[in-house]
Amino acid sequence: MFLNSLTKTPYRRHLQEHFLPVTGIMKGSLTIKFSNFHPTLFQNIAMPFISATRLRIRSFRFMPAFILHTFRSSRQLVKAPGFLNGKTLVDRKLVFWTLTSWADEASMRAYRNSGAHKAAMPKLQYWCDEASVAHWQQETAGLPTWPDTHQQMLKGRISKVRHPSPDHLSMQIAAPRYPSKMEGSFKPQK
Repeated sequence: MFLNSLTKTPYRRHLQEHFLPVTGIMKGSLTIKFSNFHPTLFQNIAMPFISATRLRIRSFRFMPAFILHTFRSSRQLVKAPGFLNGKTLVDRKLVFWTLTSWADEASMRAYRNSGAHKAAMPKLQYWCDEASVAHWQQETAGLPTWPDTHQQMLKGRISKVRHPSPDHLSMQIAAPRYPSKMEGSFKPQK
């Protein structure tokens, strides 16, 4: 029953990618050889890897380039292997939050270190006066709330910026204004 319900979730593609073919289907239920499972299949489903970023753009003059790179990175994100879902929040004072859920840390790192995202990362140190990141394993499927993300961000780390604000240097991270009229969500492309 548990496995049958998983095939109706966003994890269906993940299931198909990580085990060899099903041994048979009888009356709508799955019959699967457990030896066919990838060793980390259930760990990945039950414990998604969460990545959160918070960026504050230091001047409005950097916004056109930031928006262009954000669009390109978003197109890469929805096609990335291992991406489960994500959301963004535009906060006051040119602060941008992103929150993504991944099948595993390796999938997130492969996305981060390639393509449009890799091209945008070095520019952020010039555009931002605050930048921080947090990663953690979550016990439940789905994305955490913005207040929970803020708590995790306080445990995260700051990124290098060329013109740090006093809050950046002291790791003072304001909680996001929520609910926000400027929120977005991302789902993997099929």
